[in-house]
Amino acid sequence: MNHVHEIVRSPLRNRLLDAAYDLVVDQGWARLRMTHIAKAADVSRAVVHEHFPSLDAVGEELIAREAERFLAGIVDELSKHPDDLGESTRVGAGFALRFAAENPLLKRAVGSVDGGDRALLTHLTTRSEAVFDSAYTLIAAYVEQAWPQVEPERRRLLVDAAVRLTISHIVAPALPVPVAARNIADITVYIAGTRGGPS
Repeated sequence: MNHVHEIVRSPLRNRLLDAAYDLVVDQGWARLRMTHIAKAADVSRAVVHEHFPSLDAVGEELIAREAERFLAGIVDELSKHPDDLGESTRVGAGFALRFAAENPLLKRAVGSVDGGDRALLTHLTTRSEAVFDSAYTLIAAYVEQAWPQVEPERRRLLVDAAVRLTISHIVAPALPVPVAARNIADITVYIAGTRGGPS
């Protein structure tokens, strides 16, 4: 299947993003300033402005980089079990749920709205639809390649169910991650009408 690769960024650009990431996680988005990024990355403020014209540009790219890592991680987990739809779904959903629950930047964006991080949350929500569309596309491609014996309509339904259930558990977690991931996998296999590997 096609792998998702992180957008190539220069080492300096990544250093600036790393500095901004640490500052946001530690102090919140509302307190972030270009001068803080410059000091943390040990560069001049002019260098920061050369790469990012505004703080909004920093926030947008911070969220974009996390989205790339999210999608790349799902692909890597799915690829570990190419002959087992249930297991690949379980580990893929498990990664997605853990990433969403444990990622420090996302926790800061979602959990600190009243503390002034609305701007960062806006970047997250603006990008979320594109991220989920990308997740749907790459999972559909994986299932089509790994499980061609599953009829197309069942493939469409199982991908839709897996993505929507994962999103539901991300937005409103009600079960431990291993249990939720196993439930998503069981439903996926049930829709596929098969058990275990390809027949």
